[in-house]
Parts: sequence; structure tokens; C-alpha cells
Amino acid sequence: MLEQLGLTGCTVEITLTDDRFMRVQNKKHLGSCTTTDVLSFPQVNVLESQAGRPSRFRNQHLGDILVSLDQAERQAKAQGLPLNKEIAFLVLHSILHLLGHDHDIPKRREKMQRMESRIWKALFSM
Repeated sequence: MLEQLGLTGCTVEITLTDDRFMRVQNKKHLGSCTTTDVLSFPQVNVLESQAGRPSRFRNQHLGDILVSLDQAERQAKAQGLPLNKEIAFLVLHSILHLLGHDHDIPKRREKMQRMESRIWKALFSM
């Protein structure tokens, strides 16, 4: 995924966990008492204008990603996907967040979805 984004020398730490741990982290960091599928913790401050510029991120630790295997398994089952593909999608989605992308408004959501689709096709159409 990092290669597809042109992020040479970058690292990401991914922790696979359960709903219980995610509820604690979601409450601690976002104030929500519910579980969630994935949380991203960027290590690099990114201005919106810098989002997605690979040269801005070269040779850096981008951040940490937490994935709830419990939630990923439910989502995979609901979508008829293998668990590994659901986890891969959640990681891809999170990496884009670490790079400053967001889906808070329609224009940004569309851009993020286009990037997800392009990278997904490159990874899984081989």
C-alpha cells in the first residue's frame, strides 16, 4: 500500500485488537463509548493542502493504526468478503487518514474513495 502511494521508506504500526480495547481507545481519544472498526493516530501533522503529497512523508513513521478484529469480522461477514480483505481495506483507509485525507465533506469523501479504489485495484487485480 505504501509503495502504491509513493511512500518510500515510510513505516506504519498496525495493531490488531478486539472490541473491548477499541471501546477504551475510542472513549479515550474521541469521547465515544462504542467500538469502532479502525482508529488512526498520525505522527506527522498534515495541513489539508499537503494531504497525499508523497514527498511530504518520505522516510517517516506515519503513525499507528488500531484494527478491531471483532468488528472487521462482522463487517466482512455482512459484505461477503474474506476477513483478510476487510482488514486490508481498513488499513488502506487508515493510511489515507494518516496522510491527511478525510471524508468529512462530500468533495473530500469522493477524493478519498477514488484513491481507495485506485489502490485497491492495484493491490488486488494482480
